Amino acid sequence: MTLAHRDEVELAELLGIDIDSAWRLAMALELHQRLNQWSVPHRPILNDPAVVIDVMAPLRTLPEEHFWCLPITRTRRLIGSPIEISMGDVDGCDAGPRAFYRAALLRGAVKAIAVHNHPSCEPTPSAEDRFATSRLVTAGRALQITLVDHIIITPDRSLWRSLQRDDPRLF
Repeated sequence: MTLAHRDEVELAELLGIDIDSAWRLAMALELHQRLNQWSVPHRPILNDPAVVIDVMAPLRTLPEEHFWCLPITRTRRLIGSPIEISMGDVDGCDAGPRAFYRAALLRGAVKAIAVHNHPSCEPTPSAEDRFATSRLVTAGRALQITLVDHIIITPDRSLWRSLQRDDPRLF
């Protein structure tokens, strides 16, 4: 059995480390496995929400809300892989502009797309989703990074929303 398939108690005993260190190691190994399973083989051009849905497909079914930044070039080509900004619970997560644009700037993006999931399968944006989008647009203007869209994905591939498409006045 590999290290990646052991829990924190087994790792602590096997490696002679404390349980907190073993727990952190187990989480790092889990993250490594997930990232290896989820790779974007090429740098797609994200010029349509359907392309974003395809890129984010492996993450649609997460049991809690996650918020990602998709840093893109002027021609909307994805730079690297989507960056997870925050993780919440079943009904919300932090979507603050500081961490979002820090991630975009570190990748050299001139544009970005915000994506978050709704585990409930209800893609309708909440008032908080609209407010977060407004904050991201305002902060992006100050940094000269265009927020192209904010897309809500769900476990059901056919249920999603593009706030840019549904409510363009936010942008």
